[in-house]
Amino acid sequence: MTLSPQLIAATIPDDPDLAKSVQDLVKSSPESAPVITRLLAYFQTKQGAASVPAHDHIIQQQSKQNQGIAQFFNRGGASTTTSTLSATASTSVSPRTSADIGPAIYTTSALSFLHPVRKKLVLSLHSKDIILTTATPAASTPEIICSAPYKSLYRVIAVPFLERTTKQTALLLFFRHSDGLVAAKDAIWVVPLPDDGKDFTLHFHEQHRQLAGLSEDLQSPSSSTKPPIPLSNSKRPDSLLISILSHFLQTSNPTFSSDGTVDIIQNPTPAYPNFLAHLKSNQGTIYLLPTGILFAFRKPILFLRSESIEAVGVHSVLSRTFDFEVVMRQDPTVVTAEDLEGVPAENKDGRRAVGFGMVDTKEFARMEEWIKKAGIRDRSLSEDLKAKDKAPVSATGASSKKRERTADGGGEGVDGNDSEGGGSQVSVSQRNDGTKAKKQRGTVQGGDDDEDDDEDDDFAPESDDEIMEEYDSDAVGSDSDGGEENVPVRRKKVDSDDEGEVLGDEDSDDEDEDEEGDEDEEEDEDEEDEDEDEDEEQNEEGVDLHNEDEVDELLDD
Repeated sequence: MTLSPQLIAATIPDDPDLAKSVQDLVKSSPESAPVITRLLAYFQTKQGAASVPAHDHIIQQQSKQNQGIAQFFNRGGASTTTSTLSATASTSVSPRTSADIGPAIYTTSALSFLHPVRKKLVLSLHSKDIILTTATPAASTPEIICSAPYKSLYRVIAVPFLERTTKQTALLLFFRHSDGLVAAKDAIWVVPLPDDGKDFTLHFHEQHRQLAGLSEDLQSPSSSTKPPIPLSNSKRPDSLLISILSHFLQTSNPTFSSDGTVDIIQNPTPAYPNFLAHLKSNQGTIYLLPTGILFAFRKPILFLRSESIEAVGVHSVLSRTFDFEVVMRQDPTVVTAEDLEGVPAENKDGRRAVGFGMVDTKEFARMEEWIKKAGIRDRSLSEDLKAKDKAPVSATGASSKKRERTADGGGEGVDGNDSEGGGSQVSVSQRNDGTKAKKQRGTVQGGDDDEDDDEDDDFAPESDDEIMEEYDSDAVGSDSDGGEENVPVRRKKVDSDDEGEVLGDEDSDDEDEDEEGDEDEEEDEDEEDEDEDEDEEQNEEGVDLHNEDEVDELLDD
């Protein structure tokens, strides 16, 4: 049995020596021919499968997994992508053209969109799709930026746009998307519309009236200046567009009005409660709507559906602002992927929550009322939120006490105890008080007190006596510091009637006091003895000391 030359050439096309070796092997061992034939056929099959590019294979798998949403969002080759996932989605689906979508029935003038891109775009409504195109002259063909069928639209919201001075209403369109294919910022369209209709034009393409499915009872009387608008008599641009969208949603899904698959919230008068808030560093506006909480218009735009919210907790309530936290449910049967778009990943407690801050306390009552009406659990008294309200307490438990800063940088409590644990040493504040009192007394008594604060700080006593004089509240000076003559003996102790502290050791003070008393008595006895001696000497001379004449004669002699 021999091998087919065509099989060998197809399997081993670029190595003639190997092909000849295989043929020689089969000739020398004919019994191996069937096995070699099967082996070559197997290699040929694998080579055919490997000839398909790897990236094409990945794209095919992605298109199979996401074929439900891939057709909803299609971008042209020159469209601006805002994420890697969006770029992947655009490459997995061939761009749709105007021929694929069909002719437009309604088109608007160029509007300043905020999402998915900040650019002037034209909103074009077709029989099955809604698209965004570039604003180009009539002679040129517009470029498609985004497109989606009406069946992918699941929420339409109109709220006051407060970021401009003129009265405007922001129209928000939310489209379903698959995880990992289109980011939320690409699936949300936002455009502010003027309430007075200025700079807004809605064109109706009369030649395509039949494609709209408009009947006489659903449209306004047609005229050359006013396009027929189904289900609405309002002149506000947001109301006109919502009416047209509602009509196309109903024609694409007959059960649209009964199954409630699309959440449409129009801008009433007065408007729903709204106020400023911060999401991390981004400032935006919070709208408390009947079906959820909307945060706009900074990225990311969040809509927290009431049914997907587990609890709301208010915390960090101050005199002017407060914060609150929204905790989302974890039940996959209730919460959808769109409900969690923009919500941070699970924290350490295993839950997903988003926090808002810097809300004016004037809005607290409206926030509390909305929580009750929505039937959402209030977790403001939970332990983790109460922990955020507690002020930090030091280990010693003394953080609530006010501290005073002393001259040398140490802290002293209001109760007078030293911050280093107390002691018998005099504090710097007491030393300064004694110095001030001493200066005042020197001024009153006429003494010259040349000591200043620097000299007091450098005071270095050599004995206990000098310490006693320095801090004696009744001291009036001494010979050493320039005081007056004939001053009383320095006192060793602060009088008990004064409020000052006894300085030094009590036992040593008592001993000093006893010694001082003995010295005083000895001095008194010496003085009395001297007086008696003088009297005796005078008497011996026979002079009457009480007679002035005799005394004068004695002095003359």
